[in-house]
Amino acid sequence: MGDVTARGDVITTGSTTFLIGPSNPPVSKRGSLAFKHDENGNIVARKIGDPSLAGHSGAPDDMFVVEEYELVLQDGSTIKATKSLERYDATIGNIVPDARMDTDCHGVTFTDGEYWINNSEVDKLLEGGDFSETNTPQPGDVLIYRDQGGKIVHSVTVSEIDSAGNVTEVTGLDGLETMEHSDPPDRAWPDPNATQEVWTK
Repeated sequence: MGDVTARGDVITTGSTTFLIGPSNPPVSKRGSLAFKHDENGNIVARKIGDPSLAGHSGAPDDMFVVEEYELVLQDGSTIKATKSLERYDATIGNIVPDARMDTDCHGVTFTDGEYWINNSEVDKLLEGGDFSETNTPQPGDVLIYRDQGGKIVHSVTVSEIDSAGNVTEVTGLDGLETMEHSDPPDRAWPDPNATQEVWTK
């Protein structure tokens, strides 16, 4: 069955991740199906370039050492992603443990927290990963938030729907958060003008 790891209400075994709740059966996340996987269940990825420093607006005084990767989608195209090698502490001139840039919302939605994926890569990910928009969401589907200009700003996984088929709960994280959590979809992103789309595979 492979290694099993738990993070909050998320359990990972091999290449499959499940969302669990106190009264709900496990929900298989479909986001990582966008990518090709090797014989061990890992996303096919190629490291590109040397490690570099990167920052985040949520931590303007901190710099993180990251490695850049190309992740291979189902259609053979690639997107760029990063992995953090922890934070660079200039006061001591060394790397120190800091999980805040290990992954972001899209990294959790599509790579089970293994990579950080920028907003600008997600439209290409949805197309190359053979996802399609749906009006009949199911637990495990991907919920995308777009700003008023149509740009993707956030993603989460659908974790619960009601008897009428409406999404009532989503699971993920935001910004530099390090623990996944579940929220109603209208509270998972702070912009009330953002539009929501559900994508499935």
